[in-house]
Amino acid sequence: MAAPIRFIAAILAGLFLWGLYDFAYKLEPNGCDMTYMYERIDYVHVKMAENVANRFPKYNLHLYGEGSYIQKMKRQLKPKGVPVLFIPGNAGSYKQVRSLASVAHRKGNDMGHKWKFNYFTVDFNEELSGLYGGVLKDQTKFVQQCIKHILALYAWKSAPPTSVILVGHSMGGLIPRALFTLPSFNPQHVDVIITIATPHQEPVILLDRFMQKMYQQVNDYWRTNGNSTLSHVAVVSVAGGYRDIMIPDGITTLTGLAADGMAISTVSSAVPKVWVSTDHQCIVWCHQLVMATKRAMFDLIKGPAASKQVTKDSAEKMSILRHHFVSNYGPKHYGGVSEIVDIDQSATLHEENSSAWTFTRSKVGEPRYIEVPLTTMLDTFLVITNQNEDDWIFACMKPKEVNSEEAEHAADKASSKQRCNDATNLSHKTLLLPTREGMWKTIAINTTNLAGYYDTIMIRVGKSDKKVEVWAEQFGHRERRADMEVPSFWTFHKATDVLALSQGQLYYELSLGSLASITQAITVSVQAHDCKDERGKNVTKGEVGVMRFLVPWSAQNEYKHISLDSSHKHGQITLKLQAAPPEGDTRHAQLQMWLHPRCRYSIAMQPEPQQLFGQIVRHYGHLIPVNWMMNLMLILVWQLLTVASDGMCATFEVSHLAFASPHRVLIVGNLISYVLWSIGCDNLNRLGIPMPDKYLEPTRQPGSQLFAIFLYLVAYFLTMVVAMVLSLIIRILAFLMSFIVRRNIPFLGYAAVPLLLAVAFRMCGSLALIVGLVLYAIKVVSARVRMDDTPATRGRFNRRFTILQLWICVTLFNLPSAVVWFKNLSFIQNLESDPAVFHALVLALVFPIEEVIESPTGIKLAGYSSYALAIMVGIYSTQNMYRAPYLASIAMVIASVCSVSMPGDNAQMEKKTN
Repeated sequence: MAAPIRFIAAILAGLFLWGLYDFAYKLEPNGCDMTYMYERIDYVHVKMAENVANRFPKYNLHLYGEGSYIQKMKRQLKPKGVPVLFIPGNAGSYKQVRSLASVAHRKGNDMGHKWKFNYFTVDFNEELSGLYGGVLKDQTKFVQQCIKHILALYAWKSAPPTSVILVGHSMGGLIPRALFTLPSFNPQHVDVIITIATPHQEPVILLDRFMQKMYQQVNDYWRTNGNSTLSHVAVVSVAGGYRDIMIPDGITTLTGLAADGMAISTVSSAVPKVWVSTDHQCIVWCHQLVMATKRAMFDLIKGPAASKQVTKDSAEKMSILRHHFVSNYGPKHYGGVSEIVDIDQSATLHEENSSAWTFTRSKVGEPRYIEVPLTTMLDTFLVITNQNEDDWIFACMKPKEVNSEEAEHAADKASSKQRCNDATNLSHKTLLLPTREGMWKTIAINTTNLAGYYDTIMIRVGKSDKKVEVWAEQFGHRERRADMEVPSFWTFHKATDVLALSQGQLYYELSLGSLASITQAITVSVQAHDCKDERGKNVTKGEVGVMRFLVPWSAQNEYKHISLDSSHKHGQITLKLQAAPPEGDTRHAQLQMWLHPRCRYSIAMQPEPQQLFGQIVRHYGHLIPVNWMMNLMLILVWQLLTVASDGMCATFEVSHLAFASPHRVLIVGNLISYVLWSIGCDNLNRLGIPMPDKYLEPTRQPGSQLFAIFLYLVAYFLTMVVAMVLSLIIRILAFLMSFIVRRNIPFLGYAAVPLLLAVAFRMCGSLALIVGLVLYAIKVVSARVRMDDTPATRGRFNRRFTILQLWICVTLFNLPSAVVWFKNLSFIQNLESDPAVFHALVLALVFPIEEVIESPTGIKLAGYSSYALAIMVGIYSTQNMYRAPYLASIAMVIASVCSVSMPGDNAQMEKKTN
């Protein structure tokens, strides 16, 4: 079994690296435009109250400005606009506000406003709030004080603002929601929250209990109070899509956290007029998204110039935000929809009675109407156009024809043709489709729903100096829909043709019912053939269609062009889920296609194995450290068991081969998890037993247990590599040390304890772990120097070599708190909320225990106890990763206590060796 498992682990590790390359480097091109500043920018430090400054010395508040405006604010800080507060996220800078603020500044000037948005921004000293939750509470309290202070700056006005718009990036988007959990916070001080790439559901990596507590407290509050104290708060969450390799879209959604009517969750690639995926940093300066955000903000402001504020009408507030972030049908600004419109009776009328037709003009001198009679025999009427008219399609009931006597008296015989006087505006149902040269507009009307109320569709073609095209078709929706079987995650085969479409079909959709796992990935190619222009001539370049990947249970919408360019990539779209369908959701993902009426199309499908592994890395790759720790703990277990049975501590390599197979923990862990899930949360709470992490929930992703084995074996290979590299380093250091030290070093025993305790309590627990790691590494190297052919010295080194690697693991898990402590060293001497103190205290015991204990008992019991701890890591640390170091620290102490050779055992071990 030894050779096969190593070979398999090496292959799987190679596949993991293959997927890692796809995940990190094979990204779609950045489609964001840059946002530029046209005046000299500056940041004015806003002085807080003395007690606030003393309480939060590491945080600051600034006001952004440009040109003469910021110079005026420097002279006298008396803002008179609408306050906005930007909150940066993990390692974020307060200067990230400049794109939003600069566009607002310039837009206000261009529109001739007598008021402005006053952009304030928080400086969190670029703390690692995404990796260390101990800072989140202080950040929340400081933002509360900032809001109070900002509103106080407007007290000189006769009608000062009563609320502040909050914009948060990354973990900075969690802070606005956390504000409402503070007992002293006034909920009326915030009406609108816009979060950008914020993990609302759960953190990406949960490395300490402080972050877990913060998320639980915030999300529980919002679930409970959505219809009470939070009923007036509008929240928008915008994710970055595939280019954001740090925050998956699935955890940015507000579903289940905020009241449905007051929350919007979307992805930048789905936002109208944005339509691009953004990486985690780019999203704050992506010009398309910045423009959509600023237009929404300008539309939210109501009232006279002297007292501009965010509208208090919740319904209007949400309509504005939906218009800009979800369903913009064309207008730059929200102005409501005119439900009934008058039809210009003097405009030219063009009638179309066929089920499929096209209207093409090189330019349009005067507005005209196209009249189309509806038929209930075909349930869908679809129109595609490239014109820029906002109100362009209407439904009406055509008046009865005039009688012949009236027609005789008509000045023009054509006047006897009756047209609608007024009509119902359907334009707000328009869907915008992105193209390279602008955008198309399309609308699909269910004629069955209009039957009995309307019998005619009126399409207005506005005046234009550019070419205008209108394509329309009536068809049965079922005829334009097909089910496409998506291969499972283990399927690898070449491209296969799916179907062919003839000319004249404007729309087709593929239902992807079997696309239900986040680890599936396929590329669909749509190639156009035999395209003709309106004169029947061949067309060899240009755009001839748009595809949209629609996922109904999430905000994941992605658009791709279909073109006639030589590269077929312009007709390809990769279908990958960012979030799996919720339990019980029977809706299917869809691939929708809007097509040119004078082209034929062929559709093919190709599985993407590299992107499949890229999906595994994206959604499960962060579990590699946990699996690495399980490998090390199983090695330690076997070493304890061999001491109990043979009196000798097995080597690291032998123990790894003998006991670190995946079935040792995964099968047992899964069985226990299933039992616990079947018992139920309430029953377990009564017994004081925590629920297993969601990763092992039976209703999770199909094939998740195969992914668990895959990740474990990747970590198995990582364990091998790390051990070989570390062994080589120790050999080199031991060779050098052999010339310097030939006896025990005193400070590696009792003296290490007060040193580590002093560092942990006076400075930082993770710093104590680092110091302890260095000291223990010296101890391991010293053991290597003194190692001879006797089992006692070899066993001592083998055990310490394993404990050293576990110590490395625990230290890496707690490293973020050390970084935070170091960055804030000028403000604080010791870290108050320190998750590493426990580990430092426990592991400090390793040094004296190894020096004192000479006759351990119950080694076999200790081995099985460590085995139980390794299984618990798999059950309770796949989501709450911070639990793994606690279990590993306990196992290390157990190993130090119970694996020391008993007096006189050297002879026994020597005998067994012989």
